[in-house]
Amino acid sequence: MEWISHGTTGALIGNAIVPPGERPARAVAWWVGAALSPDVFAVISHNFGDIHRGVGHSLCALPVMALLFAYPAWRWGRNSAARLWRLWLAFALAIASHLLLDALSCYRWYPAWPFSRENWSVGVMPMFDVYIFAGWLVVLVWRWRKPTLQSTALAGLVVFALGVGVRVAGKSIAADHTILTEVDTQRRWTPPTVPDYWRPWIWHIRTSDGEREWIPVNILDGQPVGAATTDDPRRIGIGFGGM
Repeated sequence: MEWISHGTTGALIGNAIVPPGERPARAVAWWVGAALSPDVFAVISHNFGDIHRGVGHSLCALPVMALLFAYPAWRWGRNSAARLWRLWLAFALAIASHLLLDALSCYRWYPAWPFSRENWSVGVMPMFDVYIFAGWLVVLVWRWRKPTLQSTALAGLVVFALGVGVRVAGKSIAADHTILTEVDTQRRWTPPTVPDYWRPWIWHIRTSDGEREWIPVNILDGQPVGAATTDDPRRIGIGFGGM
């Protein structure tokens, strides 16, 4: 998932978990930093032989990474009312949101690295997804009506969760239109269905594993809406800084 989605979702979660009276100074910067930290760590650790989305994206490292943010925010956040346990929870969930968004995308994720090399993805969202921006739009519209982001952050997350539900339903329907051989369906690196970025009713169906051809299909009626192409429909999000 691209960095704008990671950072903003982390900020929504941090503001939803921690009440205004307990937030550190420049709280949003803290939340965004934590939400982006798996990718920052991935860039650094990659030079030491780590794989992409490896230990920095691992559930095993999440508690420690959250503490690396929670303690400084509690100690030097200039808020004596801050509680370490609540800050740790907020940072843990902000980092977990990064892992969740990556898991929802059509690229692989290693949840137990380095103890396990098993990788998977849910494959219901592209790298850049309008549903996340819909959740942020709720926050932007309501921001000037509420003095705090706590209630609007929750509303934005609800909109995002509903959007994910639509994507999950779309994937289930799209799977019924796949034209793959048994060998194709067993391949792990190329998903058989990829959602369109802007049109939730359009899914790209992989029809040939050899050439990786894709056909855009309207899942409402099962009809193709364009010719087959070898262009990978997942890659537009990388232009937004996707990791």
